[in-house]
Amino acid sequence: NNAMVLQTLGAIQFSRSDSNSALQTFKQAAISEPSALNYSNIATVLFYQKKFELAVYYYELAISLNSKHIILWANLADSYRWSEQHKNASAAYSKALELVEERLKTAPLDERLLLRRALYLAKIGRRNDAIKQLYSVKRIPDSNMLIIAAQISEICGNRVDAINFLQQAITAGYDKDSIVNEPEFAKLLKENNYLVKVIY
Repeated sequence: NNAMVLQTLGAIQFSRSDSNSALQTFKQAAISEPSALNYSNIATVLFYQKKFELAVYYYELAISLNSKHIILWANLADSYRWSEQHKNASAAYSKALELVEERLKTAPLDERLLLRRALYLAKIGRRNDAIKQLYSVKRIPDSNMLIIAAQISEICGNRVDAINFLQQAITAGYDKDSIVNEPEFAKLLKENNYLVKVIY
């Protein structure tokens, strides 16, 4: 499968911080196989490059092929938000929240779903509900979820907790470049020299 080979190559390039090559590879994959995954991969690289309006275009294409994918809606919402399309961002976060809550009906103790619910609550401004949901989670299962916990804390104004979660994620092996390139942490890193030293 040519598209699968290109997906693998693009992922390797992206993991090596060669985003330009990864973008071209993912575009070739999308030409070979126009799928939600391939469009999402393109959008992810564009988001990483802070080309948020272009990321919106490709996330919208991905969702047109898979409208039930929670993370696609959340990523589209982030792209809207950072391109200052706030009304669209709120609607997309609300859709992601709706899909998460639907999944929680059959998996009410799933930590990943609960943490994503908290994140989307935070991003639509329901901060008290977000914090309550975050601290209802008994176990944060991996470094990716620690990053989500850090984002929730930072959005809700709990800087000390955000830094604590980030340090745990780094200790657990989370990619430091991904932290640096996450727009949610830009202000935190600018204002916290100690964490910058930990990362570098």
